[in-house]
Amino acid sequence: MSAPTARAVHPRRPTRRGLTTALAGLAVALLTGIASSQQPAPPPSASARAPASAAPGASARPTASSVASAAPSASAAPSASTVEVPARPNLPPGHVPIGPGGGGFRPPQDVARNDRSLPPGVIEVRILDGEGEPVADAPLALVVTHSSVAKGDSTDRVAAQTDARGRFRFAGLEIGSNVSYRVEAVRDSATFASDEFSLQEQSGVSVLLHAYESSKNAAAVSFDALVMVDVLQEDVQIAYRLTATNESRSAFVPAELGFELPPGAKAFTVQDSGGSARVKEQDGRAVLGGTLRPGMSELSFQFQIPYDGDDTLDLKLHMPPRTRSASVVAPAGQGIALEVVGAGAAQLGQLGNGRRSLTAGIDRGKRGADITVLEAHVTGLPSPGPGRWIAVGLAIAAGVLGGGIHYWLRRTRRGGVQAREDLEAARDALLAELAALEKGRRTGALGPKTYERLRNALSDALGRVLTDLEAGSLHKGASR
Repeated sequence: MSAPTARAVHPRRPTRRGLTTALAGLAVALLTGIASSQQPAPPPSASARAPASAAPGASARPTASSVASAAPSASAAPSASTVEVPARPNLPPGHVPIGPGGGGFRPPQDVARNDRSLPPGVIEVRILDGEGEPVADAPLALVVTHSSVAKGDSTDRVAAQTDARGRFRFAGLEIGSNVSYRVEAVRDSATFASDEFSLQEQSGVSVLLHAYESSKNAAAVSFDALVMVDVLQEDVQIAYRLTATNESRSAFVPAELGFELPPGAKAFTVQDSGGSARVKEQDGRAVLGGTLRPGMSELSFQFQIPYDGDDTLDLKLHMPPRTRSASVVAPAGQGIALEVVGAGAAQLGQLGNGRRSLTAGIDRGKRGADITVLEAHVTGLPSPGPGRWIAVGLAIAAGVLGGGIHYWLRRTRRGGVQAREDLEAARDALLAELAALEKGRRTGALGPKTYERLRNALSDALGRVLTDLEAGSLHKGASR
């Protein structure tokens, strides 16, 4: 049984409510624009994902009894012609090539696709090994993520197990853009995960996932690194995108594999790239974990280090063991130069978001020595600009947001149909801005402090609107 989807917010005719929408939009738009201009774009993922968008309101949780059903479907698994091969990420000019060096195991692709042979609200899972044979009695978990503007994201897990044919069917699942799903399978000490997906009203979803034997031997695993450097007002933001290539037929399970972060590193944030590979910060180190399946996996994270405002930035960027290529990307500008020790001249290019960039890197190849540290120097940086005054203006805008709405609400407390419609329009506008704020947090466009400040301002304004709506309803009931 599917749950109702979130109600869409429709535009209304402009009246005094335009003040609310404009003020709410001003704070979030200013913040998002400033954050986007001062931070590098989130590292692109090698696989296409469909994250659930936030929608107002909490939704009901599926229970294990209503979600899991041991009746496997007779529908065939996706054929080779239906498997979607993820596109390679767009790399900036100057970055060394990424990919298996040839001769290694080329794993079959995992896939999650809409399947009209399955009824809505159903996910059918099939687990195969690297040779295409079913994996019987494999432990499964369906990870269900609910996105709520009011409460944030919450996650439930439903446990299951494949039958003798390597299949299991989950039924009675919720349909809606505020709910996303991911399938996980465990074999030996390794965990394998599908990309996130949502359920549609017209069909169910078939998931084909491969589970491999595991190994702790890193001989067949290598890394390629892309490091994006951006100078903020008081900090330098550094974003790593590590591409791990496993050319064996076994999944590699890292045993606390890690490398040092620069001194003073803070605000460590992980970008979810899908899959089962993981990275975390521990005692000043980036520690890799999870499972590196055969083929290519991505791990993306970012952090900040203090910046003293000097026109020269010297960096020592550590790399994970068995790194064979590494590149640094820095913003391009008048007089700015990038040098990576041991690399050729930096190349001028453009990132996916339109920003001009400089890229320089080293490629040691499969037979060369590992790259353990990359030394980079960025020179010709401009002196601190008006960013601090923009930040002050943003704080003022946040204050205007709360104060302006409060003043406007006082005018609407006189009651009447128009006043209630204005309050409802204000509520819808604030919910939409909160949804945009949540999206900015998930994509990494907003830092944790900025997100918290804007969320508090918008939530306070929303609370006032809801209080007035409730008071108006009570007054209307009492007057009857």
